[in-house]
Amino acid sequence: MPKQYLALLLGWWCAQVVNSCPDGTFTYGNSCYLEFNIQATWAEASIICKAYGGYLANINDVHEQHVIQTVVSRNIGGFVPGIFWLGGTDMQIEGEWVWTGNVEAMGAYQNWALTEPNNAGGKEHCLEMDTGNHYQWNDNDCEHRFNFICEMPTADPGVGAGGQGIIG
Repeated sequence: MPKQYLALLLGWWCAQVVNSCPDGTFTYGNSCYLEFNIQATWAEASIICKAYGGYLANINDVHEQHVIQTVVSRNIGGFVPGIFWLGGTDMQIEGEWVWTGNVEAMGAYQNWALTEPNNAGGKEHCLEMDTGNHYQWNDNDCEHRFNFICEMPTADPGVGAGGQGIIG
């Protein structure tokens, strides 16, 4: 293994050991968030998030929604289209939306766009957030390719090494 890859792996591992957020992530509560400028299906995005020790982002309250909006809006120039996969799905039971990070039903906070979720065409089972529609949520076909946001748990609720701190 080349030395530079070993150094990168060691740096990532050290960040995990101290329960802090790695470089390039942002922190809110007990989570680190990492946005990906990669077009992927919902399933592919889920696999990538798992490889990073996390899951597609779950948004449980208005503050968490605003944190994600703030970070995404700072970088929106590099993202086309402005749609991001989140961790919600109703694949198991139509109309019963759950977060994949903890397999719990969505709580009281939900940010659906008007008339959503609507399961258009009978195949919209994955949750996305559309920056062009005021960051509101929409159910979409899981096979579409969008950017995505991963959430990784951490025991440190403050600023992690390299993390950008709490925003809000």
